[in-house]
Amino acid sequence: MEWDEEGDILAVSILTDDEDEYAVDHHGKGSEFLNLINAEVEVDGYVDIVSGEKRIKIISYLIKRRWS
Repeated sequence: MEWDEEGDILAVSILTDDEDEYAVDHHGKGSEFLNLINAEVEVDGYVDIVSGEKRIKIISYLIKRRWS
């Protein structure tokens, strides 16, 4: 995750069961993920590698479980 100086979330990543990390692209449904911190989700989207970083553009998702 990435925060600004006021503590607002700017960027999030998805961590998989096999410990891969995908930065969430803000296009598509990705902007909705700023409100889904600590949630188990199932996503469908397109993966690309940008400057060595795995990025995912989310097309659809399902919230499976939320933790507070």
